[in-house]
Amino acid sequence: MQRPAARTYKLSPMRRRPSADRNVAVANQALSRNSTFLLGCFCVALLFAAFVAQPLQATVIPRYAYVVDPGAGQILEYSMNPSTGALAPIAACPGAADPNGPSAAIVDKTGSFLYVANAAANDIWVYAINPATGCLVTSPAPASYPTKGTGPVAMDIAAHDGILFVSDSGSGQIDAFTMTNGVLAPIVGSPFTGCTNAAGIAVDLIESYVYLASNVSSNGSDSGTGIVCAFEYSLGGKEWMSGPTSYATTGAYPTRVAYDSVGQFLFVTNSGANTVESFNVSTTGVLTANNTIATGASPAGVAVNPFGQQVFVANGGASTISSFQIELPPAYGSLTANGAVVKTGSEPAGLTVDPSGQFLFVADKAGFINGYTINASTGKLLAIKGSPWATTGTGTSPVAIAIQP
Repeated sequence: MQRPAARTYKLSPMRRRPSADRNVAVANQALSRNSTFLLGCFCVALLFAAFVAQPLQATVIPRYAYVVDPGAGQILEYSMNPSTGALAPIAACPGAADPNGPSAAIVDKTGSFLYVANAAANDIWVYAINPATGCLVTSPAPASYPTKGTGPVAMDIAAHDGILFVSDSGSGQIDAFTMTNGVLAPIVGSPFTGCTNAAGIAVDLIESYVYLASNVSSNGSDSGTGIVCAFEYSLGGKEWMSGPTSYATTGAYPTRVAYDSVGQFLFVTNSGANTVESFNVSTTGVLTANNTIATGASPAGVAVNPFGQQVFVANGGASTISSFQIELPPAYGSLTANGAVVKTGSEPAGLTVDPSGQFLFVADKAGFINGYTINASTGKLLAIKGSPWATTGTGTSPVAIAIQP
């Protein structure tokens, strides 16, 4: 393209500088270019806004739930939708048979291993969890670790110390194991003397205290009082109190215990008195009673919302769930009833809140798993769509549920 001839000017002190007209032209051209640029930006902004307004097709990454069914002698595997809480059997899983009277299960904090207590065989089975499918690895067979106490019925993990504690109901003892990539090793001195008729067990989330429900009555009837035993251990899990420190419960036959999310309160179900009791936990592990409140008949399980102020109790004799609110000061830690009870299938026992605090799951002996959404502000329960879910395979009497973190 031929370049235009250069323009020439005669300089005269009395003549207006032609650059003024040129400057006006340049300014007009710049204004035109800026207007075009701004219009383009506006159009791009509109397109971006329209894109953002479209619903994103996000990939939902499931978590997994494992249901203990001693009647069928198996561990049932489910995927859990983390958005809705809905459960679905994992079709790809071959199934995990366990004919040894499984009674409890818990997933480690990494979500890599499932620990199952077998009351009939007096041992702990450890399954690796396939991270891609959620299936329990059954080939090779799960590792088996014998408990030195008899009748293991409950477990809890001291995540900060990597120790698995096991409540042995038959011998009234506590087995304790270190956990290293799914490998268990009994700590020195295990099993430790516990309490008669050991039942539920809970480990302090911050300090080094363990609490054990002793399923007894002071007078041998429902009108008596029960016992919660407290223990202290070192970071190595080797040093304990000279003996369990016992605290009386207001009701007979305490069955299960649970901590709140910050280790300030301990909650105990008293099956003989049909109550749940709240204790304050001091920084030295000492228990002080807050209050006792009525549940349904024969409370058999208790769980605390890790991100809320709610406590839930499974009432085995009434086939219901009771919901309670943890009070703020001045009655800090006391419980108040939180709305109407919720019906379940017969004899609910296994009760757990998922780690996100959004959902509650309850296993009942009619062969169903009941799922509920937890209202974040009120704690009230709303049945998840599709719940209750019938247990898969030959499942007949599920008693416990473990949710992957």
